Amino acid sequence: MEVLNNSENNNSELEKIISNLLEEDPYLREILKQTSKSHNITEDTVIDNDDDRGILGNSVSDQLNNLEEAIRVVDNEIYTQISSHHEDLIKQITGLEILEGAVDTVSSRSETLRSCLERINNRILEPYKKLATRTQQLSRLQEVCDILRRIVRVFYLQSKLESQISSSGGGGGTAVAMRDIVKAAQNVNDLSMILELIPHGIEIVIKDRGFLQRIKSDIESQSEQMLNQGLENENINLISTALQVYRNLDLLNSKITTTTNSFIRRLEETIKSCLSVKELTQLTNTSSNKHRTAPGGATMPLNMAAFRAALWSSLERMSDYISDIYKQISVLQSVINDKDDLCIKTDIKSIIRDHLIEITNEEIKCASNNSTHIKQTFEGEYPKLLKIFLQLSIKLDNNISHLDSSFQSCFITSLSTFETAYLSRSLSRLFDPVNLVFPSSSSAPCPSKSDLDAVFRAVSSELSVSSVDERLCVLVARNISKSCELFASKCEDWIDVSEVSSRQVINPPTETQKRNSDLVHLMESFHSSICKIVISHPNSEVIDIISNSLKNIESLMFQTTAVIFDSVQLNVQNIIKTMHDESYKVPVVNPPPTSLYIRELQTFINRCYTDYIKLYQGISCFSSLLNRMNLRTVEFSLRYISLIDEPASEGGKLKIAADLNKLEQILSYGDHFRFSDSGAPYRLLVEFRNLIFQDESNLRSNPSLGTVIPYSLVLNIIFSRSTYEISSPHSLAGWSVSQYSDWLDSHQSENERLALIKGTLEAYEHSIQATERTEYNQLYPLMIELLQQGVRFNR
Repeated sequence: MEVLNNSENNNSELEKIISNLLEEDPYLREILKQTSKSHNITEDTVIDNDDDRGILGNSVSDQLNNLEEAIRVVDNEIYTQISSHHEDLIKQITGLEILEGAVDTVSSRSETLRSCLERINNRILEPYKKLATRTQQLSRLQEVCDILRRIVRVFYLQSKLESQISSSGGGGGTAVAMRDIVKAAQNVNDLSMILELIPHGIEIVIKDRGFLQRIKSDIESQSEQMLNQGLENENINLISTALQVYRNLDLLNSKITTTTNSFIRRLEETIKSCLSVKELTQLTNTSSNKHRTAPGGATMPLNMAAFRAALWSSLERMSDYISDIYKQISVLQSVINDKDDLCIKTDIKSIIRDHLIEITNEEIKCASNNSTHIKQTFEGEYPKLLKIFLQLSIKLDNNISHLDSSFQSCFITSLSTFETAYLSRSLSRLFDPVNLVFPSSSSAPCPSKSDLDAVFRAVSSELSVSSVDERLCVLVARNISKSCELFASKCEDWIDVSEVSSRQVINPPTETQKRNSDLVHLMESFHSSICKIVISHPNSEVIDIISNSLKNIESLMFQTTAVIFDSVQLNVQNIIKTMHDESYKVPVVNPPPTSLYIRELQTFINRCYTDYIKLYQGISCFSSLLNRMNLRTVEFSLRYISLIDEPASEGGKLKIAADLNKLEQILSYGDHFRFSDSGAPYRLLVEFRNLIFQDESNLRSNPSLGTVIPYSLVLNIIFSRSTYEISSPHSLAGWSVSQYSDWLDSHQSENERLALIKGTLEAYEHSIQATERTEYNQLYPLMIELLQQGVRFNR
């Protein structure tokens, strides 16, 4: 029974504990709800102590039954939970008791600590308040002492300033002696800094503030005057003193900026004024002494000559003014660079240079856009405009370092539009006289040399006017070269070398030939006159440009003249070819006779020289063409002599020599030309004439072989002496003499000619071997030896 009683008591206590736990622990209540659900107890059957309105049902008895069942289930579940966690619950109750003891201990100790802190605070707070009060008093006393020391410093600096100031003569103002102005500026700056540290409201320094402002203003004004005077007179000492004053006043950077802007503004105003149409018009009217008006009050047209004179005078004044200003800038920059203590890194010259170029470019462009008179003047007289700016750039470039860019290129860029227009007009001025020389009708008479005077005047004038600048000279020279090319093109259109009448040399000269001759002499006159104008020009590039353009004229002259010379040469060759109709196996006759062909040649050349060749005498290419024809005539004559198909007798050799002597006289053209001065043709003729009489043994040692007389020519002579035993190259190939001559003309290389002869000699050697003969022709070893010498000589 005691056990049961104890169990009931324990259960009652547990029920109380569980009831409290359910009220305090929502988690436990959730578990009970879930348990009720597992036992098929709906929410409607669970009674909530706090919500009587949750009871739903059809009758009170049913609800009571359900409630009792729920209570029973809950009691069972509580009992089950407590039974299974009985030991844990006992331990938790024991832990709570220990925790309550610990909390009581901490609470008592916290109280003890709080009381200790209160006692410490009471012991420290009072001394701290006293110390803070004393510290504040000491700080204020220190501040007052500093103010008093500054006031004393103010009195001291004020007395120094008063001693540095001297009364100006009766003006009532103040002035600082130049030797003391730098120190005074430093004192003013020091005084200003000290007064900024002294609080406002101290009456003893109120007057000093006013004194400081007045003295500072006077020193700034005096420094301004000193700087301006130094810049105007380029006085380095004054400028250096003024800058030092501004540095001491801590105004140097702002003053440098102000001065730079002042220079820029003055330059801009000057350039605008010099290019102002209104002011230029006023100057024009002033120079005319009165403003002329037409009837009715209308304004008379502007006097362009006076306007241009005023414009150029204004530009020259602008150039001088810009130069003077830039000198001042250069002096200022040099002072800044020399004084390291100024600590200024601003490059004033570069800044003003950039602005000057920009302003000049803009104002010139604006003036030309706003005034057609200015635009026409600049375009028409661009060299004069360029000269002014080139002279200005020289003055300015002398005042800048080599590291700075040149003003010249910048100014030229600014004037590029006027340069283009001027060059266009220049080209037109050069083309017009050339076009006037040649009438539009091709049937008009050939222009005369006097018609070229206008062309020469235009060329000379353009070169003279453009001499202000080498670059402009080069551009004008290109225009002149174009006019030379135009002249050559016009002449080429008038020259006719396509018709047969321009090439014939049988009948008297035709009108076409005379016209071509006149045009060649016209080109020669043009060529020589242009060369005389250009040759003395100091710019070699100009000379080269114009000289290169004259090469077209030289080529046209040469081609036109060569037509006649080639026609004459062709007929001369046809006459020379008839020499093979002559017989050279004749007895010795004294004096030896001349051949028929040489007499015919003399008659033909004398007539051609009088009728045709003499027409071109005096042109630059005449001598070269005549010498070329002489050389060709000599070479062709000697070639055909070397190809005579039979050995000549002694009388025949004398006849050949007489023909060559006559040929020498013929090529002197009736003493109009010294054939002995022709050089290579004369030496070839003389040496060959001597060679005719030399035997085989002397041929080996002839010094003229190779240098004057080709080896191939000598070998052809030996072929003719071999009495047909050794076939000549053309005979072996089955060619005629004329075909062989054409082959030699198309193969000018001596190596090719010797190769053909070598093949011929090898063929002869094979023929000897094939016929099993034991001896070669007596001339064969000599020919082999000369062939080898020729190959070595031309290697």
